[in-house]
Amino acid sequence: MPPIELLSRVLADVPAVRLAVLFGSAARGQAGSRSDLDVGVDLDGGPEALSRLAVRLGRETGHEVDLVSLREAPPLLRFEIARDGVVLVERAPNAWADFRARAMTDWWDWAPTARIMHAAALDRLRTGLAHGPA
Repeated sequence: MPPIELLSRVLADVPAVRLAVLFGSAARGQAGSRSDLDVGVDLDGGPEALSRLAVRLGRETGHEVDLVSLREAPPLLRFEIARDGVVLVERAPNAWADFRARAMTDWWDWAPTARIMHAAALDRLRTGLAHGPA
């Protein structure tokens, strides 16, 4: 059985999962045989529940699974998930549409700040490189 079907089946058996989305190379159809599976979840429970689920998914799919909380992920990652993600489980009506709208809005609000921070970091690197080690 393909890993995506296995993921969907396992996640459907976990009532605490409200939304699960495959993202990254597997979602884009670019995964190799050794690629990990990137999954974002909206999950009841804390970090321990996330860790237990990651272990279970890895064991049952035979792949390394990188599991991230959709609630805790930074704006850029949430934007990328919203743009490229493939829904595995959606328990509530419109959960995926709501996540996508929120993620895109958050990213467009954050993007100008991210560009300023990126430019400042590049300036610091250039200055440091121009003047040699401290």
